[in-house]
Amino acid sequence: MKDIHTIDVTWNGSLYDPKSEEFISILESAMDASSSENIFIIRAKGPCHDYHRSWLEGLSTEYYWEEVAAHFQRLHLLLVKMCLSKSKWFFVSGHDCLGSWWDLALACDGRIWANPYAKIGFPEIYIDLIPPLASGGLR
Repeated sequence: MKDIHTIDVTWNGSLYDPKSEEFISILESAMDASSSENIFIIRAKGPCHDYHRSWLEGLSTEYYWEEVAAHFQRLHLLLVKMCLSKSKWFFVSGHDCLGSWWDLALACDGRIWANPYAKIGFPEIYIDLIPPLASGGLR
């Protein structure tokens, strides 16, 4: 019998922000403890987007750039592991899901939205920027 685990989104900000480390750790712990019989549901109870200035303002210091680069690598590795996992991962929401959160949703096996008007995707594409991780191509 398959075990179903629900992971509530506890971080309100960009997954690209190194301060999201606690939520990333929750996902990594779930990944490490998973077996092929597990189903994970990542449940977002509110909008998930990258429209937060706090992490962008810190990019003016060289040290912060190194911290962000290390965090991007950690996040990307997590998304790759999710794509290759024998467990099934689902992202469930009824709200907007943009930027880094859409990256997370695309790494899952399935995505469920309870709101047909919710915005999803990479808004940075409209200003000719490539999303930093764009893990959707992995699935």
